[in-house]
Amino acid sequence: MMNARARQASRVGAGRSTVAAALLASNVAVLAACGGGAAEGTASVVRGAAASTTVPGAPVIEKVEQFTEYLIVTYTAPNSNGGLPITKYTATSKPDGMTETKRTSKSGALWFTKLTEGKDYTFTVTATNNNGTSIPSAPSASITYWGY
Repeated sequence: MMNARARQASRVGAGRSTVAAALLASNVAVLAACGGGAAEGTASVVRGAAASTTVPGAPVIEKVEQFTEYLIVTYTAPNSNGGLPITKYTATSKPDGMTETKRTSKSGALWFTKLTEGKDYTFTVTATNNNGTSIPSAPSASITYWGY
């Protein structure tokens, strides 16, 4: 179904005039229009040519270390951001389910405090973009928090 712009543009068949504006207004991407070796008055188009995006891949936990009264979970960004910038990373502890979040698109570290002395912890990290949250990273190695 053609809109008014497309009908008007289709009547302009003389010379090398293109219908790019009308096609774009109709949500059609123009790949090539009336140029080079193409016949006059023709254009090649593809519907729905927008790039697809998805949630990011899973981050990778590099290490978990204890410093004084907290544990630091160091992670690296996933191989794929899903086609959109990553907006935050969230680490989750087991067994307590505590979370720490950092709003950044880069690799980094998250600090956990208020841990129970003598308890073993593992961590996972997720990455989030505007499409949603990744699957969790592989769990970290277990670490016992001893406090200071």
